[in-house]
Amino acid sequence: MLAKIGTIKKVIDKKELIKVGLIYLGLLIVFILTFYKEPVLNLLRITLGIFYLYVLPGYFLTLYYKERLDFFFRTVLGVVLNTAVLLIVSYYLGILGIHLKYHMYFLPPLFILAGIGIAVYYSRNSVPEA
Repeated sequence: MLAKIGTIKKVIDKKELIKVGLIYLGLLIVFILTFYKEPVLNLLRITLGIFYLYVLPGYFLTLYYKERLDFFFRTVLGVVLNTAVLLIVSYYLGILGIHLKYHMYFLPPLFILAGIGIAVYYSRNSVPEA
């Protein structure tokens, strides 16, 4: 168990998590400046929702490419990748009869755990480059 925690700490960098937090603050500032007549608490909720649904799972889904891509490109790629995967999975879950209002509770944490799991698995079992 302790070896797994050490591997997770190796995969998730503290400096990058601070950068992710700064991205959230930047998004919040943009929303506050854009929608200046709205209450700040509403803007906090909206930006936290956008961040939770799109940015965080996208960042964690691209942890595997940490050494190959820089942080900014990986984050943008992660947001695009996560948006596409989230929409496709939500569509098929809707066809299966799972209501859309429940998707936000289990899909983003599932993508975050999948991203961490993939990064930890491949950091322990390094695959040779092709």
